Amino acid sequence: MTEKRFNVGFYTGDCIIDGGEYQNTTELFASLHQQMQNDENFFPSLDKGNDVYQIRDLIRPNNGNTYKGYFAKFRKNDLPHIAEEFRRVEQDIELDDTQGLIEKNYFLFDSRYKLLVIQVNSNGLTVKAISELLTELTNKTVVLNPVLTADAAQRIINNQHQPKKYELGFSVPQNPDLFPADAWSSGLLNMLTQQGGQSCNIMVNANAIGQRNGRLTDHLKNWITEFSDADITVRLAKIWFEDSSDPIDLVADRIKARTSSITMNGRYPDANELYLELARIKREREEEIRQVLFEG
Repeated sequence: MTEKRFNVGFYTGDCIIDGGEYQNTTELFASLHQQMQNDENFFPSLDKGNDVYQIRDLIRPNNGNTYKGYFAKFRKNDLPHIAEEFRRVEQDIELDDTQGLIEKNYFLFDSRYKLLVIQVNSNGLTVKAISELLTELTNKTVVLNPVLTADAAQRIINNQHQPKKYELGFSVPQNPDLFPADAWSSGLLNMLTQQGGQSCNIMVNANAIGQRNGRLTDHLKNWITEFSDADITVRLAKIWFEDSSDPIDLVADRIKARTSSITMNGRYPDANELYLELARIKREREEEIRQVLFEG
């Protein structure tokens, strides 16, 4: 039987705009769980045209602090063809109007920390797409921030200034569907693709030669953070608060994990095995996460 290991990411969900029905992601998940318990045909969704994003099978085991479920991406248009490996004949995938191809990211949500523990699936929803779904459901802007290691988080907290320098290095994806949705990222990647570029390194410095006191804006910091979470191969995403200090690496300095081997049931992992692995990983990293979120 086929087995597979999966990468796991840790993110906190913060609402950054006032208003809306829910004050935070903890209230959102509690309400969604209640609505889904009361109505089996209720699926929290965001329609993006070609794709629909959803939260499905949301469960609260033993009425505890943790919810489990999966984020789903339905592809309704631009579907691939079916073909045999050694024949040239291809045919469309025939689906009803209400059907689509589904990709899944299994997750746990710990309401105490507003923490999402997410199975990484490059074919499923990106972190940015999950943020868009939660933003739609809360009527607020929801930002999912990667949980950094205790050392990196402390260094950011200790720096009261805006950053001085950023460096970003990435491989250019060949599939335009993987380009981040914001105009700046899409424009950059389209330009690199048109020129035949395969990789790119960008460094932005607030100071010219002989200058020392310049600072970069938080907008650029937010863009670097979102870009490093996009579904492309980002090799490095570094921030310098002082020219003489070591940088904080948003790729290397975040808390990450990898599951043990999970049984595959066809295309999808065995859900029960994967939920148990996510729970085990969360328990093993919980003290470090608690220290970062509450004691930093």
